[in-house]
Amino acid sequence: MKITSEKVSLVAFCIFTFILITIQSMAIDENNNNSNNNSNGKRNPDTGNNDIANHISISQHRGKEFKDSSNSDNSNNSNSNGNSHHDDNNVNEINKDNQDDENVENDEQEEKEEEEEREDGEDENEEEQEDEEEEEEQQEDDEEEEEVGMFGVDISKLMEFQKDEDYDIDQEDEDEDVPMILSFLLDRIKELNGFKTEGIFRIPGNIKIVETLANEGFNPESDDLDRSVHTWSSLLKKWIRDLPEPLFSQDIIQQIQDNSVDYEFDIAQVIESIHPPVYKYVLKKIGLFFGELLQDDNCTITKMNQDNLSVILAPTIFKIIPSANATSSAFLLDVLKNQKKEISFVKSYLLYFKQQFIDLQS
Repeated sequence: MKITSEKVSLVAFCIFTFILITIQSMAIDENNNNSNNNSNGKRNPDTGNNDIANHISISQHRGKEFKDSSNSDNSNNSNSNGNSHHDDNNVNEINKDNQDDENVENDEQEEKEEEEEREDGEDENEEEQEDEEEEEEQQEDDEEEEEVGMFGVDISKLMEFQKDEDYDIDQEDEDEDVPMILSFLLDRIKELNGFKTEGIFRIPGNIKIVETLANEGFNPESDDLDRSVHTWSSLLKKWIRDLPEPLFSQDIIQQIQDNSVDYEFDIAQVIESIHPPVYKYVLKKIGLFFGELLQDDNCTITKMNQDNLSVILAPTIFKIIPSANATSSAFLLDVLKNQKKEISFVKSYLLYFKQQFIDLQS
């Protein structure tokens, strides 16, 4: 309980007033008694008793007033203390509400920070995943670029690739000295009965299928490969035609074009002079294939002999070298003249290996 200085002063004032009034009342009563005694010469007991009763009554009345005043002060103090306690409770509730608000804000801030961290982590994971996917795609692209195609690739490079991949070639020993794609094409034509097909190498295969197989590649062991023999004969011609370096070197081609007398060629000597050796092996492999095709029993069915076959194969084996004077009549005349020599050379080449095949069978 809190007692202020004003309340203390009020209580002291009331006490002092009560004492002062009591003293005055007692003095007045004493004077009256003395006066009565002097007047009557004898004190009246009843009168004295009445005075005492009056004094007591006055005292009781003063005490009642003081008690009421004290109760009033106590009541005020109690109300004041109650109000003070109520204000303290209000302050505590306000502080509690503020603390709760601060806790809620802190929780929301922590949740927000956690959400941002989680989103940042997800973004980082997505970025890492995208980087990994890009690296994998780049690696796949690099691997695709490193893959060696079968068409339009130099024979020496094909052989290097073939050795690096360590292919298990289940064929005759000489097949190990030529590109696998060449051996497959020659065998595929035989499997599809090409030696008993009329117009073989004269009738072209489906251009779209041929280009797709050449550009996209194929699985030699697949059962879904095209069954048309003309498709594979066209692929063989395309493979020879697309070689970056021709089967015959430029020196040999120049010798062929310079031969203006009898159009006769020593094929055995030409073959043995070819370098690098892999080109010599390829020419022998192809030569023996066509030598078998030109056997009389096959020619009767295919209607293909050394004359019409040499006309078909010459543009495949010998390329026309572009010239600045390609449209001039002199250039065209030279092309026709050289083409005639090239056809004659191919015919000699075919006849040579036709006999070689016979010799190998005997």
